[in-house]
Amino acid sequence: IGKKCFRDGRTLAYREGDGFSYVCGDASNCYRPEKLTRFLRHVVFVLDWPHKSAVSLVVLDEVEVARSGLVPRILLHTVGEPERKGACVTAKQGGGRLRMHVLLPQAATIEAIGGPGKECWVDGKNFPVDYHADESLHRAQAWHNPGDWRVEVSPSGRQSRKATFLTLWVTSDADAPAAPAPTLETDSSGWVVRQG
Repeated sequence: IGKKCFRDGRTLAYREGDGFSYVCGDASNCYRPEKLTRFLRHVVFVLDWPHKSAVSLVVLDEVEVARSGLVPRILLHTVGEPERKGACVTAKQGGGRLRMHVLLPQAATIEAIGGPGKECWVDGKNFPVDYHADESLHRAQAWHNPGDWRVEVSPSGRQSRKATFLTLWVTSDADAPAAPAPTLETDSSGWVVRQG
């Protein structure tokens, strides 16, 4: 693309161990610097959880916006309308299910946005895809939108430019019994996420 603000992110760390893989990515350069100055995502892939051949993810996001008045947030894009129950968001597609448990911030605002006429909804306005403005979309004849919905997670209350988000993503078959709700503990080295 040529613009520095759209340069790809980079991998800062990677590690494997017994039953897990860890990666840390810096996506700060993928956003406009006048809006976002830092976005680090740490992901621990928990192998064989909650059952053999399944993978769950513990995701820690460090977000810093460029100025006061902007709200730090993370997004989860979904094909269909997600369900929300407390701090748990459930998305189903085909025979699969993803449950995202929001552990931090503790008093998070969780909002589902989307549906007909709001597929590309931002700040009170829809920005639908313009087939005529993008010749490649016009040639393809039909644009496939991989997600008509998104979930936005942001801190509640007084806003700071910095926010830490900690989520647990549990994948399963759509009809599998729900795994127990996770708990979050703090110790001297950081956080401990427990489920079951």
